[in-house]
Amino acid sequence: RLVDLLPGYEYKDKRFADITLHHLLSMTAGVSFSEAGSVTDDAWCESFFSSSMKFAPGTKFLYNSMNSYILAKIVTKVTGKSLCDFLDERLFSPLGITSYLWEKGPEGIEKGGWGLYLSPESWAKIGLVVLSGGSFEGKRIISEEWIERSTAAHAVSPRGDGDFNYGYHVW
Repeated sequence: RLVDLLPGYEYKDKRFADITLHHLLSMTAGVSFSEAGSVTDDAWCESFFSSSMKFAPGTKFLYNSMNSYILAKIVTKVTGKSLCDFLDERLFSPLGITSYLWEKGPEGIEKGGWGLYLSPESWAKIGLVVLSGGSFEGKRIISEEWIERSTAAHAVSPRGDGDFNYGYHVW
């Protein structure tokens, strides 16, 4: 649960206690505070937790890049590393990606949902890892189970978003 992973934040809607990593990953958390609100705010985590809820977690799809920011915060807290340092060790270096930049929010955490700059070749390498079930040049980079889970449909997006459903941060 989100509130167990990031204790100490006050939340005004009791449904926050029901938000899980799955809800954040599948954009089904239901939190109102979004990237639009982040433009004028400098305490994104606090604002996320003090936001209202549009619906109960897991009941609907609502794309919200702040879910991604909260996930970046969780990675930082759990690993003791920045999101870039974690990814450099686990993904970027094994793929030979040495040049990247991820914009940070006002709290010094990578934005998570936007602001990642990679070369087209680097994006292609990540795409090849997904297409190959988690391997690159014969070496396992990501578990096959995670690739299957993250690319499976976990939420149905509105027709206006296109003919796509949503996995774990994957259309």
